Amino acid sequence: MTWADEVLVLAMVWCTFITGALLVEEREQVVFDLVYERCPIGLRRVALAAGSLALAAVLLAAMPAIVDYTLFLWRERTSVLELRLDYAYACFALFVAAVVLRRLILVARLLRPGWKATLAEVEPVRPGGDRR
Repeated sequence: MTWADEVLVLAMVWCTFITGALLVEEREQVVFDLVYERCPIGLRRVALAAGSLALAAVLLAAMPAIVDYTLFLWRERTSVLELRLDYAYACFALFVAAVVLRRLILVARLLRPGWKATLAEVEPVRPGGDRR
């Protein structure tokens, strides 16, 4: 039965990263917005776009090292099924690529007409139902 535990752990790792990258909506993310929520709407637009670009840039800069390390893991194997660890943890590189893509799409949406609707979509709903 030890093989079942290993399969479940790997499935949980993959599901966690893929869900976080592709399915969790922007407004469901944990944010610290004490200053952001007090800014006027135009400044919130700029802050969100700048923050998204900064995150995308940092993750893109880290991507070669992430891919390199993941590819390096081909030498190691899981303890029971002896699956290659590069396959087991390739989901992290996919996660980073998906986050970068989502951030760049958000920036593109903030730069086009109708950006206020985009801002309303991504900002969390405040207690009492207002989005501010």
